[in-house]
Amino acid sequence: METVKARTQPELLKILKILDKRMALPVKHKQHILSMEKGYEGEKLFDSLLETYLEAEVLVLNDLLLKVNDQSAQIDSLVITPETVYLYEIKNYRGDYQMKDRQLLTLSGKEIGNPLTQLTRTTSLLRQLFHQWHADLAVEGAVLYVNPTFTLYHASPKDPLILPTQISRHLKKLDSQRVALNRNHRYLADRLLSKHRTDANFHQLIPQYDYQSLRKGITCLACGSFDIQLKQRMSYCEKCEYSCSTDDMILEQIKEFKLLFPQEKVTVKKINDWCGSSVTRRRIPRILGQYYSKTGLSTGTHYV
Repeated sequence: METVKARTQPELLKILKILDKRMALPVKHKQHILSMEKGYEGEKLFDSLLETYLEAEVLVLNDLLLKVNDQSAQIDSLVITPETVYLYEIKNYRGDYQMKDRQLLTLSGKEIGNPLTQLTRTTSLLRQLFHQWHADLAVEGAVLYVNPTFTLYHASPKDPLILPTQISRHLKKLDSQRVALNRNHRYLADRLLSKHRTDANFHQLIPQYDYQSLRKGITCLACGSFDIQLKQRMSYCEKCEYSCSTDDMILEQIKEFKLLFPQEKVTVKKINDWCGSSVTRRRIPRILGQYYSKTGLSTGTHYV
């Protein structure tokens, strides 16, 4: 198994989690964090299952956002095998659910949505793209429920659903295909990767914020607390007792600043203020100089 495009934490989730530490985040955004974290955990669980069961020569691409015929197609995971491309929409639902008229419902009857609608649309768009590229590979899609506590009643065996108890059997079936990939498969993977786009609309899901209104200081890399004891070499969180090197802790604050304010120049003065003026002025330029490139002269000095 070769991962052509690794999975990374969504940028929207990173930004919302930083803002949640430094401002009073609206409830709807807090709920969005929980939902995205749950989804990301499920996707990472699926990644670990692939690594456990797949030894065959396949290519894996994660978190693809493609534009096909002016329509967006978002794919959680794509596995290219010698004869078939498998498209997975991963769900991390917990608890008991039921299917009725191809709708997913809670046992009490609350409608969750139709998990097959998005899958059908995405699979169709991918087939159209392959047809345009003259890629002679079958495309099979499935909604994959990865959480072991998930139970689904009244599901039709004909529906492309993979339940938790079926995942290992499904992946072992893929692993049994011992035909080697060729350069056409790798060309297809590279072409898909080149067509991947970032979501330009995710900024609409971020609440308004500005530098002055955000709380300054160094936060714990594990729990987000500001209760940090800074030491010369190692620092630790008084709330959760997480510890790491002081340099790593400060470096993470710099990364968060750059993510929130990509247009701002990274200067010693700005980072010192962002860290709550709790770090010696000598330490910040040392860390910036070690991990970033210094540019500009005198008062215009900044790091990129």
